[in-house]
Amino acid sequence: MTRVQEKITNVTIVNMTSSNNSSLDSTLILASWNSGSLISSIILGLCCVIGLPGNIAVLVVILRRSSRRLNFTLCLMLNLASSDILCLAMVPVWIYNILSDWTLGHAVCKLATFLLYLSLCSNVLTVTLLGVHRYLQVLYPQMWNRLGRKGEVVLLLALWGLACALTSPTVATRDVVDGGLHCQQHKGSDAERVAVLVLQTLLGFVIPFSVLVTSYCCLHRRVNQTALFSSAYP
Repeated sequence: MTRVQEKITNVTIVNMTSSNNSSLDSTLILASWNSGSLISSIILGLCCVIGLPGNIAVLVVILRRSSRRLNFTLCLMLNLASSDILCLAMVPVWIYNILSDWTLGHAVCKLATFLLYLSLCSNVLTVTLLGVHRYLQVLYPQMWNRLGRKGEVVLLLALWGLACALTSPTVATRDVVDGGLHCQQHKGSDAERVAVLVLQTLLGFVIPFSVLVTSYCCLHRRVNQTALFSSAYP
C-alpha cells in the first residue's frame, strides 16, 4: 500500500506541475497581449470581416451587370476591388504577427509583405489613374480614344508592374527579426531607412496625390469655364 500511495502521490504532483505550467504559459501569453495589440487586432479583424465580403460583392455586381464589354472605368473599379481583396486577405497573417511569435519562416514573411504592399501600391495607382482618365476623357476625348483597347490593357499591366517595382524596396528591408519572433523591418543603417521612407512618401503619396489634385482642379476649372460660356451665350 505504501508503494501505491507513493505512485499516486507522484502522479498527483506531476499533474499539478503540468497544470501549473500550462496556467503559467497562458498567463505569459495574456501578458504579452497588451492593450495596443488587442485593439489593433480587433480593428484589423473588423476591417477584414466587413471589407472582404463587401469588395467581393462589388466584383460580383459589376461582372453580372456588365453583359457587354467592360469600359475602362469599370476595369479600374474592378482593379480597385481586387487590390482591396488582396490587402484584406493578408490581414489574418498580420493579426497573427501582432499576437504571437512568427513561426511561418522567412519566405512567408517576404511573401506576405510583398502581397500587402503590392495591394496598397496598386490601390493608390488605380485611384490616380482613375483621376487622370476622367480628366483626359472629358477634356481630350480624342486623345483617349486614340489609345484604344490595347492601350488600356497596356496601362493596366503597367500599373501592376509599377506597383511591383514600388513594393520591392519594402520587401528587401523586411525580414524575421528579434531571434525569429517577429516579421518586421530589420534594423539597417540610418541612410537606408531614410531612403526607404523618402521613397515610400514620394512615390506612395506625394506624387499620386499631386497628380490627382491637379487633374481634378483642371477639370473643375474647365467645367466652370464651359458653364460660364454657355450662360453668356444662350
